Amino acid sequence: MSLVVRKLHGTRLFTAEILYINPEAELVTGRHAEFYADARFAGKLFRVTYYPCAIPSDNQDDKVFGEVYRLKNPEFILAKLDDYEECSEKYPNPKEYIREIGVVHTDSGERIDAWIYLYNRPVIDFLEIVSGIFLKIMCRWVCYAPPELC
Repeated sequence: MSLVVRKLHGTRLFTAEILYINPEAELVTGRHAEFYADARFAGKLFRVTYYPCAIPSDNQDDKVFGEVYRLKNPEFILAKLDDYEECSEKYPNPKEYIREIGVVHTDSGERIDAWIYLYNRPVIDFLEIVSGIFLKIMCRWVCYAPPELC
């Protein structure tokens, strides 16, 4: 039974909102995956440059918001995303990101396991995005809109 549960857990992927404008989004939002739920996990979000990074947190008040997708062909999609995130075996250590199974809470209250790409380097010099929502911050950078419009 544990093998079935492990396989099921490996078919879900948590993504931050940046995938809406990410070139790799078609892997997740297209024919290879289906939307499962809006969700969050206990973590902190930071701005690296034009892209975010997330790290886990023991504080349940720290939240990174995004979406969970059910992967139709997990091995294929995760291999592609691992290459995109430069955490596949062909990239040298230390890798910028690692992919781990983490606990995610859906907006409907469900607690599930999902793959999460986590930052694997120090974040000391990065701006923390306290809201846990990168797309809102990205909107301000790209369109210079006031916060209430993003």
